[in-house]
Amino acid sequence: RELTTYNSKQYVEAAAQFDRVLAASPYGEWADNAQYWKGECYYGMGKFRQALSEFTKVFAFSKTEKADDAQLKIGRCYLALGERDQAIQAFRKLLEEFAESEYAATARKELKYLGGL
Repeated sequence: RELTTYNSKQYVEAAAQFDRVLAASPYGEWADNAQYWKGECYYGMGKFRQALSEFTKVFAFSKTEKADDAQLKIGRCYLALGERDQAIQAFRKLLEEFAESEYAATARKELKYLGGL
């Protein structure tokens, strides 16, 4: 249900729904996904500093499968904020820590664009 709201670009309501998932079960099976998608909501609203904060919280979940997704979005948040050096660091971290990620090629492309390769 939350992703349906997100996909229809109702970001404020979707963020509230993800908050409710996190409040009801902060360490539950879907908590890391809810945290990630909360970041996506703020990203969709153009609130990149808040999105950055939310994506960073994904790493608190030790068994998350969203770590590489979050790392990519962290880089994109920095790009959107005009913080080139931090974006380069974020994309390099993705390549170092998640070399086998489906997002590795995207990170390399971003680094090439930024002159950080």
